[in-house]
Amino acid sequence: MIVTIQAVFCVVKELLQSLLSYCHEDYSEGGLTRGEELQTETSRKYNNGHVQLSVQSSNLKFGDANIFRKGFHQSTNQGNSLPHCNHTVWEEDWDNDIVNDMHHSRTDPDIEPSKSEIYMTNQKSYPCVNSDKDLLWDETSSTHSSDSEACLVSSQHFDANLATRSLHLVSEREWLDELESLYFSDMLIELKSLLPRAFEASRNCFDFVLYVIKFADFDIQAGKKSLSYMTLVEFEAWLKSKTEGRNVQEIQQLGYWPSDNQKDLALEVVASSTFLLFEPVKRTFQLDSGDNSFLTKHVRFLMHSRRKYKEAATIAYKLKLQRHFEVTELLLPLIIVDKLQLAESYVAGCPASLQLFMKLIDELCTMTDDDLELVVEKTVSPKPKDHRLKNKILVKLGERLVKMFHLKAENYPNIYKEKNLNGLRYLLQKKYSEKQPLSHKWDNLIESALGDNKWLQHKLIENLVEFDDIEEAVRWTRYYCLPLESVHPLVKDLVESWQGASGDSEDWEAEIEGKLERKVYNDIPSTLNSAPANCYRLPLSPDRIFVVDNTQSLRECTQVLCKPGNVVGFDTEWRPTMCRAGTDDRLSIIQLSTWNEVFILDVIAMTDNVKDAEMQQFAESFFANPRVLKLGYGVDSDFRNLVSSSPPCEHAVTRLSRFVDLCPLSKQILSIPSVQQKVSSRMRSVSARERACMEEERGLSELAFLCLGQALDKTYQISDWERRPLSEDQLIYAALDAFCLLEIYEVLKQWVVESRLRVDMEPGLVLTWLHPKKEKQRRSRRKQPKPGTRSNDLLPHAKKRDPIPPQSLRVVVDTMLQGLGQHLRCCGIDVVILDNKGDHERAVKIAQTEDRIILTTGLPYEQLRARVPEGMCVCVPSGKIRQQVSALVKYFNVQVKKQDIFSRCQVCNGDDFVKVHKDDMRLVMGIFHGRFRAPLPGFEPKNCPVNLKDLTLPSGVPLKLGPLPETVVDSVDLFFCCSTCGKIFWEGGHHKRVNAQFSYVLDSSQ
Repeated sequence: MIVTIQAVFCVVKELLQSLLSYCHEDYSEGGLTRGEELQTETSRKYNNGHVQLSVQSSNLKFGDANIFRKGFHQSTNQGNSLPHCNHTVWEEDWDNDIVNDMHHSRTDPDIEPSKSEIYMTNQKSYPCVNSDKDLLWDETSSTHSSDSEACLVSSQHFDANLATRSLHLVSEREWLDELESLYFSDMLIELKSLLPRAFEASRNCFDFVLYVIKFADFDIQAGKKSLSYMTLVEFEAWLKSKTEGRNVQEIQQLGYWPSDNQKDLALEVVASSTFLLFEPVKRTFQLDSGDNSFLTKHVRFLMHSRRKYKEAATIAYKLKLQRHFEVTELLLPLIIVDKLQLAESYVAGCPASLQLFMKLIDELCTMTDDDLELVVEKTVSPKPKDHRLKNKILVKLGERLVKMFHLKAENYPNIYKEKNLNGLRYLLQKKYSEKQPLSHKWDNLIESALGDNKWLQHKLIENLVEFDDIEEAVRWTRYYCLPLESVHPLVKDLVESWQGASGDSEDWEAEIEGKLERKVYNDIPSTLNSAPANCYRLPLSPDRIFVVDNTQSLRECTQVLCKPGNVVGFDTEWRPTMCRAGTDDRLSIIQLSTWNEVFILDVIAMTDNVKDAEMQQFAESFFANPRVLKLGYGVDSDFRNLVSSSPPCEHAVTRLSRFVDLCPLSKQILSIPSVQQKVSSRMRSVSARERACMEEERGLSELAFLCLGQALDKTYQISDWERRPLSEDQLIYAALDAFCLLEIYEVLKQWVVESRLRVDMEPGLVLTWLHPKKEKQRRSRRKQPKPGTRSNDLLPHAKKRDPIPPQSLRVVVDTMLQGLGQHLRCCGIDVVILDNKGDHERAVKIAQTEDRIILTTGLPYEQLRARVPEGMCVCVPSGKIRQQVSALVKYFNVQVKKQDIFSRCQVCNGDDFVKVHKDDMRLVMGIFHGRFRAPLPGFEPKNCPVNLKDLTLPSGVPLKLGPLPETVVDSVDLFFCCSTCGKIFWEGGHHKRVNAQFSYVLDSSQ
C-alpha cells in the first residue's frame, strides 16, 4: 500500500515538473527571446536619438501593470480596463516588477540598489538634474524649441535608466503616475524628456493627452505652470515634428489628426474644468477646422449652466461658430455683464453677426432705461447689480462700432437720434448751470446744432419745459414755427394766453418776433473785462491778433512764424459735436502764437480762398521745420482733425519736427519732489474756496494754474466756431490758449534747472492714430526681468531672531510679488496679497492698520520704506520664487513644519476650516444640483456642519459648490471648507508629495 502511494506520488510529481518546465520554456521562447531581440535593436536606435520600436500590450487593470503572458500582443478585453497603449521594450528583464524594484531598501546590505531607485533618489549624480530648479515652468522652455535644445543633451546613463522605467509603463494611469512623480519632484527636464516617449508609446496619442489633462492631479502651480498645460505644449511641439511638411490627408493617414469625438471630449474638458487650456487644446486638437458645429453644445453649456458668458463668447468667435447663435443669445448678455470689447471681437470676424448686432443696438436705443431693466431680467438670471445695458452706453457702443467697421450712419437712425438728443441735453445743462449764463452764446450754439432737424426742435421744447423755462420754450416754438398741437400743453396754453391778451393778432406776432430776434456775437460787447479776476489774461492787445483767410495773409504769417529760433504755441478749435452725431469733425481754426503776435488761421475760409499747393507749402515750411520749436497740449485729436479737414497738410504732419506735447512732459516734471513742493506751496497760498475751484480744473487750465498761478477762462470753449464772423471773445479765447503754452514751457524749464535733474525738454511726439500699436508678437528670446527685480542685492543683515511659527509672521505683498505671496500662504504664513488694482498707498495703509510687514522689491522699496517704521518694509531679493521663500524664511527665522503646509486658504488667507465628511458632502451636492430637497427641521443628519437649508457654513458663509466636481465626492472621504470664503479643499494625490514639494522650506527651518 505504501509502495503504491509512493509510486502514484512520483508519477504526479513528474507530471507537474514536466508541465512547469513546458510552461517556462514556452514563456521564455514567446517573450524573453523576442524581448532580447527588440532590446538590441531599440538600444541601437535609441542611442541615435530615435525610439521607434514598440510592442502592443494587452489592456490591463489598475495594479496589473507587471502581469504579462504569452502572446501579450493579443488584446484581452477585461472589465474596467483602460484603452490600449503601446509598450516600449527596452530592458532585458522586461517582466521585472517595477513596483518591487522601487521599494528596495537602500539600508539592506544584501540587496543591491536598483537603477530605478538610483534614478529616483540620487538625482544629483546626473548632470541634467537640477534639484534646486523652481517649480515654475515656462512655455518657451519646451524641449522642442530651439532655445532649449541643450536640455536634450544628457548622459547615456540617465537615458538608460529613464528607458528602463518607461519600459514597464503600460496603462495611461501608470504613465500619468510617472509624469506626476517627476512633476511634483521638480524634475521638469526629465519630465519633458519622458513626454515624447509617452506619446510614442500610446496607441492613440490624442486619447493619452485627453487622459492626462482630465485626470492630472491639481497642483498649487496653476495655469501655464500646470502639468496639463505642459503636456499640451510638449504635445503640440511633438505633433509639429511629426507632421511638418505633410498635407492634411497624409497627417490623417498617419493618425496624427484628431477625430470629431476627440475634439468633442477635448472641448468638454475645457468647458468643465479650466478655460486656460483652451488655446493649446484648440491648436493641438484642430478645433477650428472642418465642420465643428457639433461643438456648439459646449458653448451653450457655459452660457446656460455655468453663466460664463465671457468664456462662451471667446470659444464661439475663436472657433468661428457665430452663425449658430442668435445675437440675443450671446451678444446681449455680453453687454449686460460689461464685456463690450469681447462683443466687438465677436462680431469682427462675422459680417452677418455684425449687421444683426447693429440692428439690435439700434432697436434697444429706442427704449428707456426702465424698459432696459426688464430686458436684463429676462436675459440674465440672476440679474446683476451693476449692468451696462443703459441707453447712453448703447449709443456710445453703436457709434463706436459704426466708426470701427466703417458702416453707414444712416442705416442706424435711432442711435444717432439718441446721440443728438444727449448732446442737446448737455447744452441745456451747461446753459442753466452757469452762474452768469451768456444766453446769446448758447442760443447761437443751439440754433447751429439743431439746424433743420424737426425732431430735435420738438425735443428742445420738451427739455425746456423740464427745466421749467416755459417762456424760453415759447420763444423757440415761435422761432421754429412749430404747430401748437405738437408742443407741450403748457407751451400751447401760454402762447394762446399771450395771443388772447393782444387785440391785434398781427401786432402780437410782430411784438413776439421783436423780442425773439436772434443776436450774433458781434452785436454783444466783449466780456473780457468781466472775466473772473483770478483767470489768466492775454498779455497782448487785441490788435496783435491776426486772422488769416487768404493766400496773401498766409504768406505773411509764414514769414513771421518760420524765423529760425522761434518758439510757437499751437492749438485748434472746431464746432462741438453735440447734436451732430453721424457727421465728421471739421476743423474751424488753427491758432499759432509767438511772443509778439497770434495768427488765427480760418480753415473754413482758406478751403475756398487758398490753393492746395499753397497750403501744402505752408505746412512743410512750418510743421516740418527743425529750426522752429512748436508747443501743444494733447494734440493727438488736433492733428487728426487737421489731416481730415485739410489733406494737403497730411505729408507735413507725418514729418513733424521739434514738436513738444506739454501734456506728458508736464506730468514727468510735476513728479519731481522739488517741483511737488512748489506746487503744494502754491495750493496752500490760496483760499479754501479758490482751492476748491482749482481742484475742479482739468487739462490745460489746471496746468496753467499750477505753473502760472491762474487758471484759464473756458467760457467760450463750447461755442459755435463755424459761425462767421467770429466774435472778439472767441478770438481772444483762441489766442489765449495758444499763447499760454509759451509761458508754461518757460516755467517748466526753470523748474527743471532748479531741480538739477536731467529731463529731455524736447521729447519726440508720437501720434497714436498715425502710428497704431502693432499687435503683440510672441518672441523666442528670453523674457525680460520684471520691473524692480534686476537688483541682486540680498536681504539686509538682520539681528539674530528667535524662532517663530508661520502664523506669527504677518506680511503684505505688493502686486509684483503675487506669486511669492501664494507660496508663503502655502507655508502657513499670514499674507495679504494686493490685487492688480491695489497701489502702494494701500499697502502702507494695511501695514499701519494691521501691523504687517511690507514685502516689495525694486523702486517701490525706496518709496515705501520712508512711510513705515524701521524694519517694517523688506526688499525681497531677485530670483526664483523658491529662492525668495527660502531667503525670507531664513531672514525671519520661521520654523515651518509639515502640518503648516496648506494650513491656510489659498484664496482668502483664512486659517479656519470646517471638516465635512463624504456622506454629508454628497447630500449637499445633491441639494445644490436640485436632486434632493433640504430635510425638514428635526430630520437633518447628525453632526453635519452645513446648514442644508441655504448651504452655508456655521460662519454664515455660503459654500462654493460650483467648482467642485461631483466625481470627487465619491473618491474623497473628507473635505475641508474655508470658514471665511467657503472654498472647498480636499487631499489629492499631491498631498502625498508634500515633503518633496516643500522640502526646501522644511529643511531651511530645521
